Amino acid sequence: MARYFGKITMSEFKDEINKAVKKQKSLSYIEEDFDPNWKSLTPQIEKDLGKVEFDTENISIKDDYGWTSNKNLLGYQTLGNGMVLLGVNSGGDWEKAIYFCVFFDGKKLRGYIPTKGNTWNTINHIAVGNDEEKDNIFLKQHPEKENINCDLIVKDIVGRILPLDAVPKDVKKRITKLTTEQKLDVAIKCLKLYGNMDFWKYRNVCEIVERDDIVVDKHPRYTSLEVHDKDGIHDGWEWAEEALKKINA
Repeated sequence: MARYFGKITMSEFKDEINKAVKKQKSLSYIEEDFDPNWKSLTPQIEKDLGKVEFDTENISIKDDYGWTSNKNLLGYQTLGNGMVLLGVNSGGDWEKAIYFCVFFDGKKLRGYIPTKGNTWNTINHIAVGNDEEKDNIFLKQHPEKENINCDLIVKDIVGRILPLDAVPKDVKKRITKLTTEQKLDVAIKCLKLYGNMDFWKYRNVCEIVERDDIVVDKHPRYTSLEVHDKDGIHDGWEWAEEALKKINA
């Protein structure tokens, strides 16, 4: 599922992060030698990161725990496509630490856990170290997952999170003008158009028309873990345009 990042300077991004940190009940400021719980920095970030279960016993935006393999992706970063992010490592003492990032989508801070290049177990969506049997199966099938691969992580992020200005303006404008009921109609039409086998098309359109809630109610594949592992860029805006044509909007 494609997501989008908004244009923001590093200074502005740090300001957004600092404001969010100050809102955390247990923190009033960022100490130099102490990391906030980045996993729950905001309710939205916590929701975004909920696809994988992992502990925050050891969580850092610096190379504090010997994560030398991906230290160049930790902390504040600017990728080649202009995306500004905050790279984080997290995991319990018994877990293989995973990598996630925090970014700005144009309106709010979001969280993202890359699949490619990361270490979490895609069989049960849990950090390696929590289920010996499934971990052994997983690592036997994917020995490359023993260590984080920075190059693949960057490719995953760049492939999944697109520049906000990549959204077709005419389609965005047409959707903005729709009433709530029309937005619902677009989403339902997508369900009828694409059916169960094309979950991503339906899922993206529901998100775009701001009717994310009906995915759970209307689409039977929503609870299937396998849908989270689909690779590549999924441009929901094209599918939204197709759906708009179907309702003559």
